[in-house]
Amino acid sequence: MNVQWVVRTVVAFLLSTLVVAACTGSPAATQLVPVTPDVQDILDGWHAAAITCGQPEVGMPGPALQWSCRGRFGGIDLAIGMIADRVGLQSIVVDAPAGSDRSAAAQGWASFLASTNALGSFRAQAVSWLTATHGTGGWRPACWA
Repeated sequence: MNVQWVVRTVVAFLLSTLVVAACTGSPAATQLVPVTPDVQDILDGWHAAAITCGQPEVGMPGPALQWSCRGRFGGIDLAIGMIADRVGLQSIVVDAPAGSDRSAAAQGWASFLASTNALGSFRAQAVSWLTATHGTGGWRPACWA
C-alpha cells in the first residue's frame, strides 16, 4: 500500500469531518428549551423599550434559558436578568450599579417597569410603590418577578 495514498486519505477524511462539524455546530439554546409565547412577548416589549439582551444561555434550574440584558432608565444603567423554562417565566432580576442614588435607582426601576409588560397587572402597583418610596427604605432594593 502506498504511504502517500494513506496519508492523503486520512487527511481528506479528517478535513471533511471538521467541515461537517463546523457547519452543523452546536444547537442554539432556544432549540434546547423553547421560548414560550409569554416570554417572547416580554422580550419583544424589552426590544421596543431599547433593552438589549444577549443570546440566552442554557442553565439551571431547569434546563432553563437565562438572558443577560441591559437598559438605561431614569439615568441609571440597569442590569436585567431573566430566567425562563418550558413552562414560562421563572424570574426577572433588575439591579442598579452599587453606589447608585436610591431615589434615582427607584425611578429607574419604575421607568423600566412602566415601559415593559413583564409584570402584567402587578406592574402598576410596583411602579406606584417605587415612585412613592423613592427607594429610601434604608436598603438597596432589587426587583424580582
